[in-house]
Amino acid sequence: MTDRELDAQLRALRPPERDPDYWEWFPRRVLAEVRAGARPRPRRRGLMRVVPRLAWASGLSLVAAVAVLCVESPRQCPVRVAVASLKSFARLPSDLAQLPESMRALMRVDRGLGSLIEEQP
Repeated sequence: MTDRELDAQLRALRPPERDPDYWEWFPRRVLAEVRAGARPRPRRRGLMRVVPRLAWASGLSLVAAVAVLCVESPRQCPVRVAVASLKSFARLPSDLAQLPESMRALMRVDRGLGSLIEEQP
């Protein structure tokens, strides 16, 4: 459909029956809404309506599960495990810096790897 055909079809349609006050106030109302920035929110359909609720429900259930695990078995609390992991991750650069020296010591041992492990306290 070309622009001319669309324009002809739109001009052939009659506007809805309204009282004269409506048409008198129509331009002012439209300008007021445009100036106020009032835009209708698009309605969410189907899955887009469910996704935020699902995300909140998943987050709350995860928090509840962590809380239950921390109360039931404090040693295996996910928060403690995460903190311990972060601490071991903080030691990683120093461990990597010591790696070449450890490899040299391993290469110098002529009795084999088994005896080197036995000597470690």
